[in-house]
Amino acid sequence: NINGAAVNVPYKIQLFDKEGLLITEKTGFTNFHAHRNTLVFEPTINTGKRIPAKATFEFTQAPVWFKSHDALENIEMYDQKYSEDNESSSFEVKVRNKSLYPYQNILLGTILKDIEGNIVGFSRTIIDNISPKNGEEIASFTWPISRKGTVNSIELLPFIIPTLDR
Repeated sequence: NINGAAVNVPYKIQLFDKEGLLITEKTGFTNFHAHRNTLVFEPTINTGKRIPAKATFEFTQAPVWFKSHDALENIEMYDQKYSEDNESSSFEVKVRNKSLYPYQNILLGTILKDIEGNIVGFSRTIIDNISPKNGEEIASFTWPISRKGTVNSIELLPFIIPTLDR
């Protein structure tokens, strides 16, 4: 997606138990951003007392692409700090705006990975506003579990609504 973006692309997630029976289905919409990976984040999916063994994800319609650019090219993320103890884990990152204009409503996703690249945790937050000319904000993420030293790398995915280039 170097020069393309798409908004409101519909998707479906299905969760199945170990016998292959459907537990639940969740639908939603996501955006594709120029120059960025996309994170689909569903914070709570109720499975009742059933335990999921398999998940499927599919787009239910083809994206409608339009010409766009990396709207977050002036955002810098630095000074990352991950920590954990016996009962919890946390991550903090500083976010700087190097442009002449403010940024508003930045969705920031974080993905924790082990040494083999498996995802061992994820979360998201919203940064309401970052002032222009090197304005900074701190994004914090916390989890009520310890990962027992398995976190090897962290991927950050910032998003705002893509804009059409004319």
